[in-house]
Amino acid sequence: MSEPSKEDELAGTEQPFVQHLMELRDRLLYSLYGVLIGVGLLMFWPGPDGLIDFIALPIKEHMPPGAKLIAVGVFSPFFV
Repeated sequence: MSEPSKEDELAGTEQPFVQHLMELRDRLLYSLYGVLIGVGLLMFWPGPDGLIDFIALPIKEHMPPGAKLIAVGVFSPFFV
């Protein structure tokens, strides 16, 4: 069996210029919808408090009783 040539694989896939523009428009709209959904989800995100508490839980378990975890920056609780 001979392998199909590149010309055979692309036969019938030519598109007029307007069809390329329509496909570009569709892809741009899908991208815009994805960005809008992401922004919408982030608008209602309760904040990083729950995530930071979850990540800092192992550190808090090994701290002495009565000790506080003081952070002056976002990543400072995780630097030793």
